Amino acid sequence: MSAGLVSLMLLLGDMARAGACEPVDNAQRFSFAFNRVFATPEENATDALYPNAYEWNLGRLYSGRCACSGSTLPGGVYFTTRTSLAKGMSRGVNGVNVQFYEINRNLQLGTEIYLAGLVKAFKPTPWSRLFNENTGSFNCSQGSALVSNFETGSRGRLHLLISRPFVGVINVSEFKVLDVFGSMHDAGAEPVKPLVGLFMSMSVTVPQNCKLAPGQSTTIDFGSLLASQLAVPGGSRQGAVSRSFYIQCTNISAGVRVNLALEGRPHGRDARYLETTHQNVAVAMESGGKRVPPTVPGALPGGDQLVPIALDYNNLRALFDLIAWPVKMTERPAPGGFQGSATLKFDFE
Repeated sequence: MSAGLVSLMLLLGDMARAGACEPVDNAQRFSFAFNRVFATPEENATDALYPNAYEWNLGRLYSGRCACSGSTLPGGVYFTTRTSLAKGMSRGVNGVNVQFYEINRNLQLGTEIYLAGLVKAFKPTPWSRLFNENTGSFNCSQGSALVSNFETGSRGRLHLLISRPFVGVINVSEFKVLDVFGSMHDAGAEPVKPLVGLFMSMSVTVPQNCKLAPGQSTTIDFGSLLASQLAVPGGSRQGAVSRSFYIQCTNISAGVRVNLALEGRPHGRDARYLETTHQNVAVAMESGGKRVPPTVPGALPGGDQLVPIALDYNNLRALFDLIAWPVKMTERPAPGGFQGSATLKFDFE
């Protein structure tokens, strides 16, 4: 009785695996690179959809073996896809609903894979036992049938969705988009080994820029001052000069934050002030009602070093004020001229 139960369990196991298709050696690996540059703010916007952003055709067939217990096996194949990417949004593309998957917090992708056989059409993924409608049959030998003309998965379309605008360059090293599995039967256990592994890498660039609008003077002249007319560190704004500057930006989308810092060398005795050519005279800077210490060239500015600006996303212009005044670092600095310089440093996030 016990032996009969064991035999029955083994028989059911073999039936469950019947028809499952596996690669002859390893899964067929299809890989492609996707590169894109967005040139305008409209292209880099929340929920911007790019149907058919890329189409691949790797131009080759591949082989697989499908399990069978008789002398022949029906020629139709049921295909299933699986992915480890997190589900994102769904959108209508090419007249069908496409499920998108998250690449990162900024980008999502959706795919339509070419289903060969008699269907010969692009079908949106994911698939669950999608039939290729092939007819005919394959000869079985020693428990399997060799299929040498698989084409499904070697062609496809990539759709791109921006879930959050970004700046600069996003480089994504090669990752697996999905696996394609095949079976000659609509019922039974899913195949264990994929026939196809689809991989891709990507580079997406959003070139952005902000600069002073042309035609503005960038020089602040304090005129001639006596040592007694110079402010002391932490003191009042003696001899202050106030200016306003217009900024013009390109390719900035709503939701992208623009940060502005004044990059220059801080004075060695007090980093709140800008260094000048006079060792005992520095320059204080203020904008939006707060002191703005200079940012060391190449360093990341702190919150207190940012100039308050509000970008008008409609015309991509901004206005900021700057008040500057000289500060003496000793009680009686030696007479003489001085110069200091700061560079506008824009960062985007």
